[in-house]
Amino acid sequence: MAMESQEIALHLLDDTIDADALADRAYRLKRELVEAGAQPVSLVPAGRPPSGSKAADPIAVGALMVSLANSPSLIAAIAGTIQSWMNRTSTQRIRIKVGERELEVAGPVSSADEELIRDVIRRYFEIERGSAD
Repeated sequence: MAMESQEIALHLLDDTIDADALADRAYRLKRELVEAGAQPVSLVPAGRPPSGSKAADPIAVGALMVSLANSPSLIAAIAGTIQSWMNRTSTQRIRIKVGERELEVAGPVSSADEELIRDVIRRYFEIERGSAD
């Protein structure tokens, strides 16, 4: 039987740095999430540019989509990676959207915040499994 997988949206929020620096942070977080076992992790494409704009950014700055299997050890690894990364980079906030649930965590991320991130992801898998029965 194949392990179920869900998509989790991550959006980095930091008004103290410019868009290029935020995009760089998103790329670095993407790399770390892949190293932690999340597969695939992709940058979220931006919407259509406003009419008359000169150029469009090819990605929504600071936005990632993570495909995550329902594995307690993987969920813990991803939550730990987010906590560690947020604390090392001093990024102001991260918004995590799992299904209809959304959680915004401000840095530095505490152990309690990490546990909250894990719980939100685990509960979503439980809700999805329950609705499939």
